[in-house]
Amino acid sequence: MKKRTLFLIGLSMLLFSACTPDDSVITVMIHPEITGCSDFGVRHCMQIKYEEDATEWELFPHPIEGFDFEPGYDYVLDVRVTVTNTAPKYELVKIITKTLH
Repeated sequence: MKKRTLFLIGLSMLLFSACTPDDSVITVMIHPEITGCSDFGVRHCMQIKYEEDATEWELFPHPIEGFDFEPGYDYVLDVRVTVTNTAPKYELVKIITKTLH
């Protein structure tokens, strides 16, 4: 539970400090397998990290518009994050790499 809270606080800080009022583009790495994440109120989550040398994957319960996840592939994506009044919106800008794991 603590990890989830820290993740949400960190993500919020990242989004609000790094974003202009419109949007910003971030690079994320996507783990090749989906995992359960009922703590977020959804059945399955992608696992992401923002730095290649990060040792732990973070649960990511949000859809990325325009991105069709295929299990078994490592992805590096550029994602546009748009901050709205209700929740951030994530949209695929480009797939940088898609590698069979």
